Amino acid sequence: MSPGLIKHYYFIRVRFVIECCQKRTLTKGEKMSDIINSDLKEVIAPLSGTIYLSPGTEENNYFEIGVVIPENQTIFLIEAMKLFNEITMPERGIIRKISSGLVDGDLVSEGQVLALYEPA
Repeated sequence: MSPGLIKHYYFIRVRFVIECCQKRTLTKGEKMSDIINSDLKEVIAPLSGTIYLSPGTEENNYFEIGVVIPENQTIFLIEAMKLFNEITMPERGIIRKISSGLVDGDLVSEGQVLALYEPA
């Protein structure tokens, strides 16, 4: 330590408030994230094809995570047999998570979970 410099240490106590409805234990194979995200709804791919998160390569995604999205707004495009199918928001809500690893040009299967959203 150089002469003339004073080091300060601050100790801060932080309290986290966790809201819980009922006490329950995890079942075999269940993760804590499954319980935390249980109030989230899924956006499911209605058909197999190539998914796009934005209208073009130089354009922004159809949505931002954490922002309220109105009902029927396009959130994904799925190209199947040279046709582009709009995947719209089923109800007003906030997308909290996109399926891990999902990027433009990925192949998705019918019934695959694309995103999780919270109704707003």
